[in-house]
Amino acid sequence: MLIIFYCMNLQLAMKQYLEAVTGVEPAIRPFAAAERKGVPLFLGHLYSLHEVTLFGHAVVLAVAATDEHFTPHELAGHAEQLRQAIVKPLALVLPSPASFDRNRLMRLGVPFMAPGRQLFLPMLLTDLRENFPRRRHRAQGNGLSPYAQAVVLYRLLRGPVEALSLAELARLLGYTPMMLTLAADELKAFGLAEVAVAGRKRHLRFKAAGRKLWEMAEAQLRSPVARRYWVRGVVKTFPLAGMSALEQLSDVTGDALPVHAESARIFHALLREGALVACEIPEDADWQAESWRYSPRLFAKEGCVDRLSLYLSLRDTSDERVRMALDTILENMTWLT
Repeated sequence: MLIIFYCMNLQLAMKQYLEAVTGVEPAIRPFAAAERKGVPLFLGHLYSLHEVTLFGHAVVLAVAATDEHFTPHELAGHAEQLRQAIVKPLALVLPSPASFDRNRLMRLGVPFMAPGRQLFLPMLLTDLRENFPRRRHRAQGNGLSPYAQAVVLYRLLRGPVEALSLAELARLLGYTPMMLTLAADELKAFGLAEVAVAGRKRHLRFKAAGRKLWEMAEAQLRSPVARRYWVRGVVKTFPLAGMSALEQLSDVTGDALPVHAESARIFHALLREGALVACEIPEDADWQAESWRYSPRLFAKEGCVDRLSLYLSLRDTSDERVRMALDTILENMTWLT
């Protein structure tokens, strides 16, 4: 069974949960490299494979390399492609699937597992628990979720949001109203905003604006880049990102291959369709792709990703020239009040 699992301490969590459910301590081993040969390259980037034996059955654990969210249909597609490549029983492991996602996975016939919460492995065993722990806000050390970060960037780059309801803001950002409700709760928990109610509509009110809001939020803002790939294929209209964007905005010279960004969902769809091909080495590639946690098109301008997202994507560099260029970009920002 293939298990997609986002827990940092996978082996310990899996052993504890499976032992609690089955009464048997499972042994987890890395999946042999030779067994990965048939796995599509883009799935090899997305998942790290491991294996466990339960009741005499081999179970393949696919550890997600990023925290990107996939729909049940996308997860089912990943599982099917890996099932064909690996030719072993498959299942998916999710951190805390919502009830509607769980039901959709069941209707699609996709076995799934959420360690410590739910288990649906019809070929082996079933353990569905309705009373899982209440989901907490993200710990401050983990930073804001991608959708909460997108709201902060909207305020910084587009202006006030107080006149917009959460539902209206959700439409502008391409998210669901529920995701904006969760984002609002996060921003409130981090002390960045308050939620006001006017009639039946909820509105977000930030506690600061401009440079002050940036300074309040920066420690919780994450790099938008989930993963970088070497890619062969037509670039189309993807905005410039990384060193290519920095070259457009400063006197720093970019890399030999251009860098472009696209949302993880669109990028992975193009890989699945074969419109783009991931390469092992830069010598085989036409350009470098950055797979983003939120759409770079939301705030892109003049063919480049926005300056604040660019700063976040490169701020951990050890290159002093790049650091100085990023500082200059912030100094030259026109902050909205």
